[in-house]
Amino acid sequence: MKTHTHPSSRRAAAQHPSQLDHHRADLLARVGYKMAQYNASLTAFAKTSRLPVAEEADVEAYRAFLARAQPVVPEEARFLDQGGDLVSLAPPMPAPEPTAAAATAAAEAVDVAMRTYALPQPMAQPHTQRALLLAALASILLPVLMFTVVPNFVGRIAVAV
Repeated sequence: MKTHTHPSSRRAAAQHPSQLDHHRADLLARVGYKMAQYNASLTAFAKTSRLPVAEEADVEAYRAFLARAQPVVPEEARFLDQGGDLVSLAPPMPAPEPTAAAATAAAEAVDVAMRTYALPQPMAQPHTQRALLLAALASILLPVLMFTVVPNFVGRIAVAV
């Protein structure tokens, strides 16, 4: 008869799994499976919620097709009564192109704006550009070169920052 009990340990459970360990692993596997299903349904819901709402003309055309061809019994077509639940799977229509008059008016407005507001001319300062280039090179090369001189990790982080 056993008079002494050993405390639980993961190492002992891994070497000699008990019924409880098997049950725990089974439960964790089930939870993981359900979490994957939940994630898939949330992803599908998010994708569906981004679809555009069906146009009333499309719904009416589909109702007319169902009445004419009768591929399903009328009870199965009741989903068409819930207008807010219907989405359109058709690709979105391209935006209409502007007319020639609108394009001409837009071009004239841009021309007037360009004449009214002159763009500032870039000032040529080669010595400033050279200084910026040297500063950029030094900020990149100096920490890399210092890594060979500084022996420990903390010192290298201090040089990099």
